[in-house]
Amino acid sequence: MRISRHFWIHTKPRSLSRDVRNQGLQNKARFTITRAYIEKAIATIQAENDRVRIREWRFEPGSETGWHRHEHDFVVVPQTNGRLCLEAKNGESYVGLIAGNAYTRLAGVEHNVTNASEHEVVLLEIDLL
Repeated sequence: MRISRHFWIHTKPRSLSRDVRNQGLQNKARFTITRAYIEKAIATIQAENDRVRIREWRFEPGSETGWHRHEHDFVVVPQTNGRLCLEAKNGESYVGLIAGNAYTRLAGVEHNVTNASEHEVVLLEIDLL
């Protein structure tokens, strides 16, 4: 189980220790985890020219991009299914990803993106320069 900053960590009752099950807590499938560290998502530029920049992002569970602002409109193409937490100054929201289902975003929003899945999430981000 990886440390997550502000997510509930989902654990199946069968994976709980015998002591917890014996205390009648087997139906409690959510635990709050204290922040120890936050892993950064890994970004790799795949291609770039004067019109576009294509970046592959790899997010381990709980990893994040860090706060940033996009200077250009961009397209995201998920390579895996998953769930992301999008944090902005006005709060946070969650988005489900389906591999191959692209979406667009406009430049200018300051945000942080965190993998809220229990598995690695991979996506392509295409900046429209």
